[in-house]
Order: sequence, then structure tokens, then C-alpha cells
Amino acid sequence: MAGFNHVHHHKPRSSVRAGYEVDPIRDLRPVCPNCHAVVHRREPPFSLDEVRQLLQERSGKDRTNHCA
Repeated sequence: MAGFNHVHHHKPRSSVRAGYEVDPIRDLRPVCPNCHAVVHRREPPFSLDEVRQLLQERSGKDRTNHCA
């Protein structure tokens, strides 16, 4: 499944009003399915910067294949 990505809404869809037009540049981020699952492990979701920090804190692990 190399190259398979999810699209994360930077602004949660549940927090926007009806009629809100999603701006793909401002509102969407491509992430791997694993990172997307991590983002949504809590409410409110982790930011992508927080997920990056979690990855950096891991010791002795190869992080070359992570998208966050």
C-alpha cells in the first residue's frame, strides 16, 4: 500500500458551519493512515506538529517512513 494516504481536515468537520467551503490548501493535509489514526486518538485531535513531536521523542526507531 505504498503511497496510500488519508486526507486530514485541519479544521474538524464537526466544528464548521453549514455552507463552509473547504479550502484544500488551508484545510486539508495528506497523512498516512497510521498517522491519521494517531491524530484522532484524543479529542480534540492531536495537531500534526504534536504527532511530529511524538515521533521525534521515540528513541532508536526509524522514522523515515512517517508522514507527519
